[in-house]
Amino acid sequence: VGQAATGHPLIGAAVSLLDGGTVLTGRVSRATHRWLDDHTVGGQVLLPGTAWLDVALTAADHIGAAGVESLVMPRPLFLEPDAVFDLRVTVGARRGELHDITIASRGTGESDEWTVHAEGALSRVAREFKDVGLASWPPSSARQLDLHGFYPSLAESGYIFGPSFQALVSAW
Repeated sequence: VGQAATGHPLIGAAVSLLDGGTVLTGRVSRATHRWLDDHTVGGQVLLPGTAWLDVALTAADHIGAAGVESLVMPRPLFLEPDAVFDLRVTVGARRGELHDITIASRGTGESDEWTVHAEGALSRVAREFKDVGLASWPPSSARQLDLHGFYPSLAESGYIFGPSFQALVSAW
């Protein structure tokens, strides 16, 4: 039906536009993405900022861009237990070495309006990163931090990360 599959769990299909842009679409809910229940801030489940970045990277990969140049996330997406949201990623036509990107959601009701959650630019040029002298890890002057009680202390501050988000095993 004119769509290309993306293979991404949130953004499943893409359509190329006549002007050189692309629209990627998907859907998200706590019922279909159970891992989201493990990301609670201030008593509310929300889509993590890293998910927006991952969606932007998927869009970049789909159009052949090198990566994400910038991404600003002005509004979170709070996920109530029974809520279902359509997702739309709009990638603009090439503008020099960049493509504008906007990521939005809306509920599935007929009167629901789109809310922008992230916007920025995708780059056609791979960036070179300056060597900051981290050839060995950890650096010899680093002091390892004690992470005992790290996640419980976050929970006391309102950041409740379940097993899907408890991957930190060491820090310096």
